[in-house]
Amino acid sequence: NQPEITFDTAAVPSPEQRREAETMLFRNPSTAAPVIDFRRFMTDATFHHLITSIRTVKAACDNRKIVGTYSGYPLNMTAPKLFSSGLQNATRVFNAPEVDFLATPINYRHRRGGDPGLCVNPFNGSSYLHGKLLEHENDLRTHFYHKLESGRTADLPETLSVIERSFGNALTRGAGFWWYLFDNAWFHQETIMRKVQAINRAAQKALQCSRSSTAEVAVIFDENSPYYLAM
Repeated sequence: NQPEITFDTAAVPSPEQRREAETMLFRNPSTAAPVIDFRRFMTDATFHHLITSIRTVKAACDNRKIVGTYSGYPLNMTAPKLFSSGLQNATRVFNAPEVDFLATPINYRHRRGGDPGLCVNPFNGSSYLHGKLLEHENDLRTHFYHKLESGRTADLPETLSVIERSFGNALTRGAGFWWYLFDNAWFHQETIMRKVQAINRAAQKALQCSRSSTAEVAVIFDENSPYYLAM
């Protein structure tokens, strides 16, 4: 509804415009179209550069490597980041034949002992249905971490519990996982490595069994919906 605007004169909506809401939580497309268009553009641009990079890697190795990417964040991301960074592209990533697997860190606010430790990308079912392996990245901060942040565990028992939980979450969801070591010293303890050894044995044994989903309930999320929500 702005006939005077052209591709040459279209401007990025201001932060104030992006923070507005016409009706409580909701945006009115007839007046908020510039904001919605900008967010769709950011998502288009992000996906374009993502898939271009993946195709470049595939071509460079003559398709001899599997290639994945971090993706699938629109349900779990904070609103300011989701509305500014072009992350509403999970559907396109799932449907892209060039993408072999998706990776996701675990939630940073609920990763202590006793917390669920679920992933930022929760779409295990979508990954399975699209033939993509979902890899859980467990960048755990153990009790050897020198800062009290990002879910650092308090002691050895809590460290062992979150290590076991990370494996359990992947095993019961048919996913892969790895431990991302920012510093090897965070795991440099005999008891911890014995636990890792036991988990590896259990993982190898699980490969001999069916790990098909037994879910009877599907949760459906419409990735387009957040375009019409206020920040």
